[in-house]
Amino acid sequence: MTRTDTPARRPAAGRVVVLFVALALLSSASCGSAAPLEHQMDNNGPTTPAPDTEAGIGTGTDAVAESVTDEAGDSVFSIEVTTCPPSTRATAGSVAVAEDLLVTVAHTFDQARWFRVVNARGDTLVAEVIHLDADRDLALIAVDNRTVTAVPLGDSADGAPLAIVTPAGDNQPRPATILRHVDASLDGRGERRAVEVAADIAIGDSGSPAVNAAGEVVGIVFAADRNEARGWLVATAEIEVALAQPQGDPISFSCD
Repeated sequence: MTRTDTPARRPAAGRVVVLFVALALLSSASCGSAAPLEHQMDNNGPTTPAPDTEAGIGTGTDAVAESVTDEAGDSVFSIEVTTCPPSTRATAGSVAVAEDLLVTVAHTFDQARWFRVVNARGDTLVAEVIHLDADRDLALIAVDNRTVTAVPLGDSADGAPLAIVTPAGDNQPRPATILRHVDASLDGRGERRAVEVAADIAIGDSGSPAVNAAGEVVGIVFAADRNEARGWLVATAEIEVALAQPQGDPISFSCD
């Protein structure tokens, strides 16, 4: 994809410890009597005042052209996970950042015993997890499919409109607006560079990319406060760190 503008200079990042009740945003269904898979945080609320989100909500997809989200959507894949007993089935999103490499959130694989990657046609790709970083909440998945089209990484300034693109067959792209760039820590895990957005994020959106008007990924969804229509993205700066790491051996999943 040819870039149509120059990525905006990253604004000075604020520092915030995000502690709140947030679903891992994995769409889950129980197997037998198992409880839905959730990722719970402390209900202390963000440590800074809630931003005014009224102006941003509803404008993101108007500014991010449908042709842009359609093109990005071709590079978004569904991840289906089955966890260890008591078993649940969960789904999340992922996005291609190279012709044979996807990125998603690490918490997708919490207690996983099996997973598969599915494209828009319903085909299962041969896939292996080669990188897991719980502190940054990032995972890299190598796929044996040279027809995968990578989406470029970028950034946008505070106030810029975005669209959150979910796997094919899910809901339409969701409008979002960047509120600020922050350092975020969840549930006592390490800090990560993040993008706080005004958006109506739904369960099942974890790992889905947010793209700007140039069609660049500015982050992937990792958490949300649905009471205030806010969400948080792992910033592309963290994704770039993960991509710069030497690729490791495939990670296997099993139940003790």
